[in-house]
Amino acid sequence: LAHIIKHSNEELNIPVLHHFCNSGMANNLHAILYHFILQGKKMQIWDLENEDISKKINRLPSKYPELITLFQELLDNYFKINRNNKHENLLIVIDGLDEAAVAFSDYHIKDYFSTYDENGEVTGEWKSKSNIKWIFSYREGFYRFPDLNNIHSLNDVQPLLGLSEESVENALTTFNPSKEFIDTVIERGK
Repeated sequence: LAHIIKHSNEELNIPVLHHFCNSGMANNLHAILYHFILQGKKMQIWDLENEDISKKINRLPSKYPELITLFQELLDNYFKINRNNKHENLLIVIDGLDEAAVAFSDYHIKDYFSTYDENGEVTGEWKSKSNIKWIFSYREGFYRFPDLNNIHSLNDVQPLLGLSEESVENALTTFNPSKEFIDTVIERGK
């Protein structure tokens, strides 16, 4: 993931909001949103000319649903595309989602993709724009992902378990690789 972040940011000029979780209360999904909003402010990817949005960022809401709503608003209406960002994308990376779940198990990643009323009750589903790409890494478990049709998973590639011929073939099927290529990937994966 560190390579993806570096490549996206430095070579493709795609801004990346990223958070690497580890154990501890500061790594719950609520805290991650604070980090993303402040990281985006530092990177100057939010258009802060609107006085209301600028005030909200300077005094971030403490309630989880309000913070989610602010983050969604920033992504929907205030993501400023830099002229070097020819792809016009934004990449959001959460590494170690399982650690965030351990820190505060009442929050789920699906929360980020829900809309809320003024009482913090879920009212519907929020979908990020197609130019916003999300990457999550996590150990196996239950995370309550949103039901979206454009979610892709790399369950077949588990480098910590080793790269088997079957996992490499499954992961690369769409590219129709040669046997020699698959063997090379397996060998380099060792």
